[in-house]
Amino acid sequence: MNRTKTMDYDFYTSNDLIDRLCHTANEQEKQIIFLVGSALCFPDNPGGFGVPDVSGIIELISNEFDDPSEFRKQLGSKKNDGKTQYQEAFRFLHAKKGQSALNRVIRAAVWQSLDTALMPRSVSNVDPSTASPEICNALEEHLDCWRLPKAVSDIGQLLVNCEDTFGKTVITTNFDPLIEISIRNHGGSCFRTILHSDGELGKTHAQGTHILHLHGYWQGHDTLHMPQQLMQARPKLRKSLSRIIEDSTLVVIGFGGWDDITTVRLTGACCHATR
Repeated sequence: MNRTKTMDYDFYTSNDLIDRLCHTANEQEKQIIFLVGSALCFPDNPGGFGVPDVSGIIELISNEFDDPSEFRKQLGSKKNDGKTQYQEAFRFLHAKKGQSALNRVIRAAVWQSLDTALMPRSVSNVDPSTASPEICNALEEHLDCWRLPKAVSDIGQLLVNCEDTFGKTVITTNFDPLIEISIRNHGGSCFRTILHSDGELGKTHAQGTHILHLHGYWQGHDTLHMPQQLMQARPKLRKSLSRIIEDSTLVVIGFGGWDDITTVRLTGACCHATR
C-alpha cells in the first residue's frame, strides 16, 4: 500500500480509499457517512451553475454596499487567505447591516444554482434578496430549474443507488439544498435537520437519507459564518455527533476543517471513537 507520512498523519491514495470503503460495505461492519463541505457545490466551470467559492461570496457581500471602498479596505488589511477573508467579510457585513444581510447573501449565492429560464413564471422575476421562505420552498419543489455541479449529482446518485450502504446520513456545513435536490433527481427521498444553535440530531425521523445541516440553511433559518457564531457552545450537538460517528466510517468530501465548533466536535468524537 502506497502512502506518504507527514508529521503524525498518514495519507493514502484514492485506490486505498476505494478499497477501504468496499471492505466496509462488504463486511457491513459500520455505516458509511459523508461529511460534506462547500467545495462539493462549487461550479464545474468559472461562471457556471453552483454555489460560489470564497471569492464569489465576497463579491456578493461587496454588492451589499453602495460604496464598497471601505469594505475593500477592511479586507485588504487582513491576512490574504480564504478563511480570514471570508470571516472578516461577513463580520464587516454583520456589523453594518445585521444577520438578515448575511442570510440575504447566502440566498443570492444559492440562487446561482438556479436556471432562471426554467423557473416557474410566478417567481422568475423575484429578486433573491427579497425572496420569502415560501418562494424558496416552492423553488425546491421544481427540480428541473436547478443545475447541479457534477460532484453533487454523483453523490446523490450514490446515495440513492446504494442507500443501504451510503444513504442513511449526510452531515454538512453547507447552507444549500443541492444534496437534497440531487437525491430527489435520482428518484430517492430525504429529510433534513437544520441547526444554527445547539440541538440534537436524532429527533427527526422520516423515510430516506437524513441530511444534517449544522450551520443553518439558505431560507427560513439563520446562517453561521463568524468565529463567535461557529464556536458557540453546542453540548447537545456534540453528544449527537459522537453517537453518530462512533459506529460509522466517516468520509470527508470538500470540507476544509476550519476552526469551528463542528471541526472541534468531530475531531473529539473521532478520537473518542478510536479509544
